[in-house]
Amino acid sequence: MSDQKQPMSQNPTKILQARYTEGKDFLNDVDPDHGPGGTIRYQTKIPLKINEQVVLEVIFPELPSRVLLRGRVGSIQTSSPLAAVVNISTEDVEQREFLEGVARGEIDPASSVGRRYYRLPLEVPVDWQVSGEGDVVISSTDDVSGGGVQIRTQNPPPVDTEIVLLLSLDDHKEKQLRIPGRVAWVRQDESFSGMGIRFHAESTEEKKKLRDLLRRSMERGKIGVEGD
Repeated sequence: MSDQKQPMSQNPTKILQARYTEGKDFLNDVDPDHGPGGTIRYQTKIPLKINEQVVLEVIFPELPSRVLLRGRVGSIQTSSPLAAVVNISTEDVEQREFLEGVARGEIDPASSVGRRYYRLPLEVPVDWQVSGEGDVVISSTDDVSGGGVQIRTQNPPPVDTEIVLLLSLDDHKEKQLRIPGRVAWVRQDESFSGMGIRFHAESTEEKKKLRDLLRRSMERGKIGVEGD
């Protein structure tokens, strides 16, 4: 049993660190009115290509942790300093608005609203099944954190359903984490069909391995599952 899904990109997505001295500097680089999701100007020292998919790791003192924005390079500004204008994904508009609110002092970054944005948009194969049932559904993650995961699937079970995830750590599914969890939310609309899973607290060892995977992705500066 499987869901239809888009094939995963063979090219790892670059993670670009956008570090600001203070929040108002971030506001100077963001244009929320340009394009469907807004844009952000990113000063870069590495070569980027038009339409290349990237993830911006936004950091400024008012934030307790990084917030990630997905997007594609819309244009390159060749004047000194070299910069790329990134078109922010429409799926990350809420993250952009959260960052703007924190930078203006209008949102408490430690609130539950803020905590849900500290996730890595990592697309990896994942199998899942309802606890106690035999059918296994083949899907893919949309983003991952140490405490939960967002999964794209055409037929998500109801909220509070107990499920088991088999999360692949390589392209061949030879290394898998078996993590129990619970369906925290379900969403089905034109832009997304899937569910959010909150891991159970007792799955300590599995969650440690998952955090190691996320850490390695950030250290490499690229999102993508490593092959053997």
